Amino acid sequence: MDENLASMTVWDLYNGVTAYASHNTDWHINDNRRSGLQGAIYNFLLRPRDIKNYVDAYQ
Repeated sequence: MDENLASMTVWDLYNGVTAYASHNTDWHINDNRRSGLQGAIYNFLLRPRDIKNYVDAYQ
């Protein structure tokens, strides 16, 4: 495996962080860190990707 590849996809990261922010027991249900973390991971999705050449799997 290429050492430059991540061990997870962007969606795995997004889903994991979102699940933690939504369901962890470390923070009180009204703790602002929950919404802050969810906002941060949403902003992560909006950032431009560094991969410019995608392969269309349906060609």
